[in-house]
Amino acid sequence: MLKAVLPAPVRRRGRRVAAAATERAWAARLGRASLPGGMSPSGVRSRGAGRLATERAPATERLFARLEPADLEGLEARLQASGERVELPVTPGATPRRPSLLDLYREAEWPERQRLALAFGLHLGVPGFSDRTGLPAAVPPDNVHAMTRSPLAAGGSYYHADLVLDALASAGAELAQGARALDFGCSSGRVVGVLAAALPEVEWHGCDPIESSVAWARETWAGVELAPQPERPPLRYAEHSFNLVYAISVWSHFAERPALAWFEEMRRVVRPGGHLVFTTHGPQSCSYYGERLMRSTRSLVEIRSALYDRGFWFAPESGGIEEWGLEDPEWGMAFMAPEWVVEHLCPAWRVAEFAAGRNEENQDVYVLERA
Repeated sequence: MLKAVLPAPVRRRGRRVAAAATERAWAARLGRASLPGGMSPSGVRSRGAGRLATERAPATERLFARLEPADLEGLEARLQASGERVELPVTPGATPRRPSLLDLYREAEWPERQRLALAFGLHLGVPGFSDRTGLPAAVPPDNVHAMTRSPLAAGGSYYHADLVLDALASAGAELAQGARALDFGCSSGRVVGVLAAALPEVEWHGCDPIESSVAWARETWAGVELAPQPERPPLRYAEHSFNLVYAISVWSHFAERPALAWFEEMRRVVRPGGHLVFTTHGPQSCSYYGERLMRSTRSLVEIRSALYDRGFWFAPESGGIEEWGLEDPEWGMAFMAPEWVVEHLCPAWRVAEFAAGRNEENQDVYVLERA
């Protein structure tokens, strides 16, 4: 309910405090464990909770830098003329918001303003935007799996593309020319498409178990090699194929057995010294869902207890995957604690970076380096 009564800066500070409390609690609990690279067990750093060591929005910056002043003038003119509005998600009980695209754009700060410029320029068909960025204006249709379908989604997910690159940079790594990277569980390709446009010197791949999403992505995104993904390992790729694999909110759905099996498969396809970037639910997610009244108090107490007792919680809440032709009793809602990651994945992997709740103030972000 905080969103209904508190201004955004106060809400953000409250969430940082909650994330800091989460990390301090896990630091105390994980005192006997060690994460390589000079990190504390929970990944606590002096920079503050919920942030990566590097926050530069590199994909957005690269794409936005290709635009000319005349392109941005054209965007302002189209925004003023359109009068289009968009309904924003709100916390239960809060007043719904339907701001105009122009108001959203003018009120935003870096880097969100640059992301909105790219999305709105493509959505409104402003000359120069698609040609200069290499991005399509297409948004997945209703018969293709996607997390969002609004003007804010035009051109792909700039936020998550930035998250992947910032997480990798925070681990002291970068993608050199000719590097190979895989979006594991790419859905309709909205992240890998942005990354391929921003860094065409990298060889980009994506895979997903929903074949209709893969088919649409193939027709939409340039510079990406896409393939169907089996529901269980192995993938079609050879051993040590990739410098980077990333997965946005994929391990947030696996039961423990397939979660471990897929981590082992990542170790097979990632080169020694390569990286795995992934996001998943953790202790901070309990605060996120509790604040938004998205889970019951009983459920949240059960999840927190499981995280502290054994580090992992899973329930077979399918989330409607059946409508996409998938049926898997080991796909649902999953939470994992940093302790579980350390105990099950190290020393085969080194935890190179960790940020509690960094993905949309909800999911934890991990960067693992393959030993």
